[in-house]
Amino acid sequence: MTRAIVVGGGVLGTMHAREALQRGHEVLQLESDVEPRSASVRNFGLIWISGRAPGTELKTALFARELWDQIAAQARTVGFRAYGSLTLALTEVEAKVMEEAATMSDAASRGMSFVEPHEIRRVNPAIRGNVVAGLSLGWNERVDLALSAADVGRGRPAPDMILGAVIRLQIDDVRQVAVVGDTLSDLWAGERAGASIVAGVLTGAHDRATLETAPHTHLLDTVWEVRELIAASNVPRLITKTTP
Repeated sequence: MTRAIVVGGGVLGTMHAREALQRGHEVLQLESDVEPRSASVRNFGLIWISGRAPGTELKTALFARELWDQIAAQARTVGFRAYGSLTLALTEVEAKVMEEAATMSDAASRGMSFVEPHEIRRVNPAIRGNVVAGLSLGWNERVDLALSAADVGRGRPAPDMILGAVIRLQIDDVRQVAVVGDTLSDLWAGERAGASIVAGVLTGAHDRATLETAPHTHLLDTVWEVRELIAASNVPRLITKTTP
């Protein structure tokens, strides 16, 4: 057994210590304070992926967020939950930038979607004034239900979130469900839940070679293919993982 020494009890140090333990190493974690109040990294309790550079940095951020989801399932007091955000455009120039951002190849992985003016107040009725458009980061306002592992018990690859959604949405048969995700955990969760469609999307955290190692019915180049897949398969509802 390898012994790892981790210096620092902040977010980065503790995450490294946890991952080393998960891999079977003996871990000694050192922290100068009684509580880790001198941590070098502070994010005010927020986990952002929208501003990450495309490619490796974005994939790393998505993977890190998946780890937080797993931690929340194991330690309920962490309180991790994906909420998303809505950024408003007050001018046509700002709206144009948002529209271009929502069409980037990795926009789906970031949870970005362009919100038309008539949809703004449906998303948030409290908004006032002359708003031209919006950029949504997260799908919460566009889905019937959003769940995290803390809501149901276990995170992916366990099927709890999918089955919990089936119960809450009063779906009669799990074979009516399509599960779409970009990680091995997503595909295994769909398989274990008994969904009729278990589709991997190649614009996210894992590539084709990785996703092919997990049970699946489809591999899609982009998330935009999901709607056509659902329509062709006559599956009435779509349940996916939440991305803030």
